[in-house]
Amino acid sequence: ERLKLKLNEYEKRLGLTPQIELEYKLLTRDYENARFRYQDTLNKLMLAKSAEGMEKGKKGQKFTVIDAPTYPEKPYKPNRLAIILIGVILALGTAVGVASLKEFSDQAIRSDLELSILTKKPVLTAIPDMETREDRKRKRRKNWMISLSSITGTALFVLTVHLVYEPLDVLWFRVLRKLVSIGLINP
Repeated sequence: ERLKLKLNEYEKRLGLTPQIELEYKLLTRDYENARFRYQDTLNKLMLAKSAEGMEKGKKGQKFTVIDAPTYPEKPYKPNRLAIILIGVILALGTAVGVASLKEFSDQAIRSDLELSILTKKPVLTAIPDMETREDRKRKRRKNWMISLSSITGTALFVLTVHLVYEPLDVLWFRVLRKLVSIGLINP
């Protein structure tokens, strides 16, 4: 009987093992969390003491501004004049290059002399170019388009200089001041 009682007691203990294990894990987790918080608080306390010690050591130091900072008169970057000049030079170079390429790649024969050189035979006759009313209109329209695009390009250049580089009135007075300083005009 005694053995049966002991057996029952051991079976009860065995049945309670998972519950006890769960409680043990919860206690272990709570302990780890408390230990982590304690270590974190201890680290913060050490940092605060270190900062306090540094503050006490620097009490005699005091900074005073002797000269107030000044704003620059003109921006350091971007150099807008250089950008505009490089843009104009590149545009002109590209235009000349494209025009030259188009001219040299054109295989058309435009005169009787070119034809005689190419065929190595004399030209008997040449038909003169007769200008019609439509040709004159086309030529007039082309001249108008060239004039209009030149005026538009100049206006866009002036507007770009005004907006990007410097206002035109300021630029005008700078040029006048420069001309007076070198003696080209009298005030």
